[in-house]
Amino acid sequence: MEKLAKIPSRKSSIPRKFLRTDADSDSTAQSHEWFKHCRRAGTPYVIVRARKKRATVEWDYLTLPEELDQLVASKEAELIAGFRILAKKYGDEKSKLRVGARLARFDNVPNDHVEDLAEALFEFVSVTLGLAH
Repeated sequence: MEKLAKIPSRKSSIPRKFLRTDADSDSTAQSHEWFKHCRRAGTPYVIVRARKKRATVEWDYLTLPEELDQLVASKEAELIAGFRILAKKYGDEKSKLRVGARLARFDNVPNDHVEDLAEALFEFVSVTLGLAH
């Protein structure tokens, strides 16, 4: 069984597929530890920055091995299309998507959908890039 990264927080451990932080607090240390965990594990870096009613969900390629550069480039259209589908499924008229082959940022997502979006984002990137998790 995979060992979870331990990060000082109100909870005893962080979720396996994403980190949820409060956008109004200083979560730099948590984000850094999550980044290091994702890099060591070779898993997608997905983070949720929640506010009272809405949140931002991000995926960044930086934690994945350099050997995947060509694969990511070859799957750019598929990744972007998938990010748009996720935005449509979990967002609403106030939500926005900023997207590229190596970064996806879903802004103003209703809080009742962010955890589902973060998990779906992790799964989509993992499956599309053939990552074991």
